[in-house]
Amino acid sequence: MILLPLGVFIFDLKPHLRIFLMLVPLFIYIILNSCIFNIFYYILYIFYFFLYIMHSNLVIFRIYILVLLLFLIFISIFISQEVLNILNTYLFIYRVNKLSSIKHYGINKLNWLLDTYIKYKQWLLCIGFLEFCNLKQILDPYSRYKILGYCYLQTHYFEISKYYYLKALPYEPLDTILLSNLVILYDYLSDAKSVCKYCNKILFIDSDNFFASKYLLKYSNK
Repeated sequence: MILLPLGVFIFDLKPHLRIFLMLVPLFIYIILNSCIFNIFYYILYIFYFFLYIMHSNLVIFRIYILVLLLFLIFISIFISQEVLNILNTYLFIYRVNKLSSIKHYGINKLNWLLDTYIKYKQWLLCIGFLEFCNLKQILDPYSRYKILGYCYLQTHYFEISKYYYLKALPYEPLDTILLSNLVILYDYLSDAKSVCKYCNKILFIDSDNFFASKYLLKYSNK
């Protein structure tokens, strides 16, 4: 509670300067410590500031209330959207987990579920769902293998990641994103020969590709 004594300390300054000096540290603190557990601290500080300006200037008080309401509306909308997204995601997961009904869902919805897993870094759930898709032959093989390779890369299972990426490669040999991920993978494995091989493939497709040029330069200097 460092800011409360600070607010008391600046009471002797001019009114507008006092308000400015009280608001600045609050917003700096919020930016640096944006965590749900600090919400009680923010409320306490706002209440403290409210008591002060209520006795100083009515116009500033009204402006402050307006800004506070707009801020709370923005936060409420943001939280509501996130809660709705989470509820929709879990409802969809519950439905697709029924083996008898999963094939009734369109490819777009299944891809949306995979994107949600990746967005929230739920790698194990994503891997489990993709392995299930492998078993039931849902989604195209390229998408399954590519995303599995990416999930295993993110979890640092590099050999398994390599296995799936190399299985995906014959389906789309000119996919620079897949080739770039292979470069990253072989960089982790310190396989200079393979890094240069896939960098050259990327540059053959896109001669101005900065990513491939950077890695090629890195390994050519070794």
